[in-house]
Amino acid sequence: MRRILAALLAAVALAGCSSSAAAPKDQLTLEPSTTTTTTPAIAALAARLPAQVLDGFTRADAALGGGPLDLAAAGDASTDPDAERARLQRRNFREGVSRSWVAPNADTIYIAVYEFADTAGAAGYAADQAALLTEHGATPFPGGFTTVEKSGQITLTTHAAIRQVGNRWALVLVASEQNDRTPADATAIAASIVL
Repeated sequence: MRRILAALLAAVALAGCSSSAAAPKDQLTLEPSTTTTTTPAIAALAARLPAQVLDGFTRADAALGGGPLDLAAAGDASTDPDAERARLQRRNFREGVSRSWVAPNADTIYIAVYEFADTAGAAGYAADQAALLTEHGATPFPGGFTTVEKSGQITLTTHAAIRQVGNRWALVLVASEQNDRTPADATAIAASIVL
């Protein structure tokens, strides 16, 4: 499942932004959440996420990762947890929540929403992530980035739509080995998130 999110987020997200054999320092790995406490603030944040995404996708939080994200869980999503936690702390991260979906053909969608103490923190984090993705060779599109990761005979194309409104930041990852998903899929889902 780690390859699903390759290259996007560089911390959450967002990863392996190049098609070279060497993995970038900040590769997001998706694991089931170890944070199980749902506070009223987390429940309110989760209520902002869509209940459904694209046709044919079913929720897969237990298998792919999803649920509340505290600083430790958000940092652990990166291959460089200490650097990610430092970025999140510098930007005054409060909490987050994520959900995952999978289609019968193994296409995957992952959504994360983070809340920061203020607008400046969320905007700074959005800029941090865009810079990391650009540094790793992601191709920008209006509202996000696309990465293509090759491993042997498998090519994974991932579209990441990123939004920031006020003190909230959202990431939508749409990943496919069939290359049948588009940036428009990711941006449409991102637009459905009530930030």
